[in-house]
Amino acid sequence: MVALDAWAKALRGRTDDLLAAARAMAERILAEVGPEGFTAAARAHMVGPLLFQARSGRLDPAAIHRACSTPSKALEIARALGVEVDDPPPHG
Repeated sequence: MVALDAWAKALRGRTDDLLAAARAMAERILAEVGPEGFTAAARAHMVGPLLFQARSGRLDPAAIHRACSTPSKALEIARALGVEVDDPPPHG
C-alpha cells in the first residue's frame, strides 16, 4: 500500500508536465487542422475538455487536478497526452 501511495503522489506531482503536454497537443492540433477543424478533432480525443481549455487559455493546475480525480484517471490522461509515467506498482 505504501508503494501505491508513493506512486500516486509522484503522479500528482506531474501537473506541470500534463499542463505543458495538453497545451502542446492543442497547438499541434490547431496547426494540423486549423481553427475550423479544431472542435471536431478535440471532441474526438479522450482529453478533449483539456484541449478546449488549453486553446482558450483556461487550462491551469486546478483544471488538471479536477480531471485527474483518481490515480487511474491521472494515468489514463498522462498516457493520452504522451507523458511518460511509471506503471502502478503491483498490489496484492
